Amino acid sequence: GLLDTLQACDLVRRSPHRLDRRRTPVVLTDGGRRLVGRLLSAHYRLQRTLLADLSPEERELLVALLGRIRGVAPAPQDQPRERT
Repeated sequence: GLLDTLQACDLVRRSPHRLDRRRTPVVLTDGGRRLVGRLLSAHYRLQRTLLADLSPEERELLVALLGRIRGVAPAPQDQPRERT
């Protein structure tokens, strides 16, 4: 699964919960934190590029419209899974 892959790539670490054996906390490793930092930097650069030509009013309208879409869109866990 996804967590197994992330753990194999040394991006997350799982350890037993000290009080509840049913739980397994997952934390980012140093490598995982570095990757998240790089991904966020790239995301923010792309976002600035995409929005650069919009006026402040157009940006406000975009945020409002996206908020409306988000309000009616089903949550990801409600989406049917694609079979592979």
